[in-house]
Parts: sequence; C-alpha cells; structure tokens
Amino acid sequence: MDKRVLYSAILKIMALLFGMVIFAVLVNSFFPAQTFNDEEKVELPKEPTVTIDIESLFAGKMILTQWKGLSIGIIHRLKAPDNFTKPNEVHLSKEWRSVSADYFVFYNSAGVAQCPLYFHRSGDALEDTCTRILYNTAGVSSNESVPALRVPPYYFNNKQLVIGQWGPD
Repeated sequence: MDKRVLYSAILKIMALLFGMVIFAVLVNSFFPAQTFNDEEKVELPKEPTVTIDIESLFAGKMILTQWKGLSIGIIHRLKAPDNFTKPNEVHLSKEWRSVSADYFVFYNSAGVAQCPLYFHRSGDALEDTCTRILYNTAGVSSNESVPALRVPPYYFNNKQLVIGQWGPD
C-alpha cells in the first residue's frame, strides 16, 4: 500500500472524528445542564451598608473598601478647608463635595473607561490611571469639561464611616 494513500486515509478518519466531536458539542450546547434535586441554593446576606473605622486613618492617606462590588476610596485630607460650612441636612457641601471637612469619600473610578485612581504621595491630588487627568481632594478637575468624581451615600457615626446611606435611620 502506498504511503500517500495510507496518510490520506488516516487524515480522513481524523477529520471525521473531529467533525463528530464538534457536532456532539454543538448538540449538547442546546440542552441546558440539569440541576440536581438535592442541591441547596444558598443566598448570601445583602448588606446595604459598610462600616469602616477611620480613627487610624492619618491625614494625607487614602484607604480603599468595597461597597456593592464597587471600589470606594476614603481620603483624610491633609488640610481641612477653612471656608467649609457643614451642610444643614445630609447633602454634601457644594464646594468640597463632602459631609465632613476632614474626609472625602468617592467611587474609586473615573472617566468613560472607569479606570482606578492613583492618590499622589503629596496627599493633594488624585490621578486617573487611564487619562492622567488630575482631581483635587474634592474630586473636581481643573478641566471644566471633565465631570467631578461620583460620591456614594455615606455618613459619620462617632469615629466610624458608614457607606450606603445618607444618614442613620
């Protein structure tokens, strides 16, 4: 028997087997996997708020936490603003975008791509890691066409920060 004929026959058999496997996978994909009757569905508790102890957060430092799957940054400002007026209600002050003069709480992402932010060692600026746009510690850029950083709902309870609602119930 000629080697060409042998190799041709082997290749045809391999192609046929490969085609059958692909066809079987395709047919199997039409039928969803069945769940077993003895499986238990475990529901994780949904915690609407996150409480963080901020007593150990030094001035000029930032910490990150998670709330509802999103990264939240908390900055202890180096210098509290002199002209800060505490909001009467639970709303943020307009200029400093904060409930407290000492802290700024924000979603740790910016821009269309929602890239994480880098906190400069100087303690006075945040930088978008994708676009290199700088934000001050109120989350506002010097470029007026760039929107300010988003702020999650939060409030302070003694030496703790509660993220997830604007005030205690």
